[in-house]
Amino acid sequence: MGPVPRFPDKSFERTFRITRSMVETLVTHLAKKHSFWRQTVCRAGKPTICPYVKFLMGMKMLCYGVSGNAFVDYFQMGESTTRRCVSNLTKGIVCCSALANQYLRKPTKSDVRNIVAMHERVHKIPGMMGSLDVTKVHWKNCPTAWKGQFQGREKVMSIGLEAWSITIYGSGMLPLDFRAL
Repeated sequence: MGPVPRFPDKSFERTFRITRSMVETLVTHLAKKHSFWRQTVCRAGKPTICPYVKFLMGMKMLCYGVSGNAFVDYFQMGESTTRRCVSNLTKGIVCCSALANQYLRKPTKSDVRNIVAMHERVHKIPGMMGSLDVTKVHWKNCPTAWKGQFQGREKVMSIGLEAWSITIYGSGMLPLDFRAL
């Protein structure tokens, strides 16, 4: 993102699982609606975190289903900022009519036919649009440093194991359903 990209387009898409042009389009729409997605200068006179970095952080957290701590080294961002990235990203896509109409619309009959046909070709299972299987496993030997990240309401360290296959019309990248968040 920026005048001289660090990644060629193919590497960018492989790393972030979204095209560079789609990121630019989404961030542009989000910036029109909320100042969080604009590059500004803080009170100390330093530039704030780049909107593209905030966007990619939010997408990584949503797509991989992990806490912001998993990408702290990569994105150099605090935990509260990572939470704001996800919150503002989901609210922004739901509230921005241009994005909501494109990515949160119900599939048309032809969309459904195409998705089912693609799943039949790829997974060899006829009549399937997508599948999700999650199981929660208690993690007896969880490292002490990770206990806060993996401790749930039951005060027991556990980890959710996911196996999923889904096709999202429009982008191929957005998480299962923003409306559920």
